[in-house]
Amino acid sequence: MKNRLPGALALLLLVSTAGIAAAADPVVLNVMSEQRTDGSGIVTVTYDLADADGDSCHVSLQASDDLGLTWDLACSALAGDIGPGVTPGLQRTISWDVGAEHPGLFRDDLRVRVLASDLALTHAAHSPHNY
Repeated sequence: MKNRLPGALALLLLVSTAGIAAAADPVVLNVMSEQRTDGSGIVTVTYDLADADGDSCHVSLQASDDLGLTWDLACSALAGDIGPGVTPGLQRTISWDVGAEHPGLFRDDLRVRVLASDLALTHAAHSPHNY
């Protein structure tokens, strides 16, 4: 009689690790932002997006005008790699027309953060720092 326990354990381990990879949160890295100085009020945000299982992600942007104490500054005049269906990759870009939403806002304490979800898990912030 053959011992089937090692094979069953290997299969269980394989299924368990595959489930972990499939459930992995997307990761947002290398977030950089720059507010143009030409008076347009446009902020360009670049970031890298990784997802272990390669899912398209839902990406959103949050903004703070108090060095990251609160993240309630409205940011809806957005274009680029934002919203549903963003594929993982390097140098994703978001353009935010701050001038349209907040005329005259040009502050050194303006911060942004990028959030990503692969739609299978909660939509949580994945930016490691305030930018």
